[in-house]
Amino acid sequence: MVLGLIWNLKDDCLSCKINCHKNEGIKIPRCLNLSSNGIKQITLHVFCDASKKAYAACVFLRVEYEENVFVKLIQAKARVAPLKDISIPRLELLSCTLGTRLAASVKNDLNLPDVRIYYLTDSMTALAWIQRTRDWGVFVFNRGKEIRNLSDVSSWEHVPSKNNFADILSRGCRAQQLIYLRWGRDPPGCPKTRFNARDQNKSPMKRR
Repeated sequence: MVLGLIWNLKDDCLSCKINCHKNEGIKIPRCLNLSSNGIKQITLHVFCDASKKAYAACVFLRVEYEENVFVKLIQAKARVAPLKDISIPRLELLSCTLGTRLAASVKNDLNLPDVRIYYLTDSMTALAWIQRTRDWGVFVFNRGKEIRNLSDVSSWEHVPSKNNFADILSRGCRAQQLIYLRWGRDPPGCPKTRFNARDQNKSPMKRR
């Protein structure tokens, strides 16, 4: 299977043509308009996840207008897990570190100094390391310190694994599955209320 990336300058849209039998493709609009009238609230939502193969994070922008809600993938990054044997909780902590770095970058690039940021991970162990300042050891201490410096500890929450949008980044998926999930363009079942873990637990997001 071959992926061909095409940047449509006219529509400012990144297209991905997939060389398969159905000749389907993926389009991710890149244009952002945060200067329009009627915006009530802007928030960033950072999802972090890890597996034995990789760790990853992605940042979604949520813009609440008077009558509707707009959600778009802004940035995502995945890294191959180190060759050295490392536990899943530590890989999850690496994904959280990556997530805070991405959020800081997006916040700066979009010139949103006062934007509220929500960080979500499905690792309770990583959450404990972030929220509690104890003598966890050098590896955990250094990453925890960086995360606390770049983010507000109270903004970190747990999200069920099935609702963690960074899951396909860390575990990988087939191109057809990516089309089915509409992952980069239309977050599955995005609620009209605050786009975070509490809302997901009340009304689980269904992948279309």
